[in-house]
Amino acid sequence: MTAIIVQDGVEYEIIDYRKSRKEETILSMGGNVIKHSNTTADIPRFILKKKKWKPMVGDMYYFVTSTGKVERRIYDESLAASLMIEQGNCFKTYDEAEKASTKIKALLAQ
Repeated sequence: MTAIIVQDGVEYEIIDYRKSRKEETILSMGGNVIKHSNTTADIPRFILKKKKWKPMVGDMYYFVTSTGKVERRIYDESLAASLMIEQGNCFKTYDEAEKASTKIKALLAQ
């Protein structure tokens, strides 16, 4: 079972947990970095990964094609749809997919 942390409506999975006796970054989400300055006690350190959204069968999802175009499909648990999720190319809204497309195009233009 994977532990989930929710901050501002976004789900994160805990992928690693350690204790440390030195000051270090503990958590970074949404650009916020939380640090402890107490170096005499064990300090929990969580490494988080944004949880991938997975549609339910019959839900609409959006993805970015190899040409950068945003398309939508109905989720059906096919191999192609499962690979979209695994690769992080499955979005709940058109706007999310469009933002990803813009980032991909900018990276390819470099």
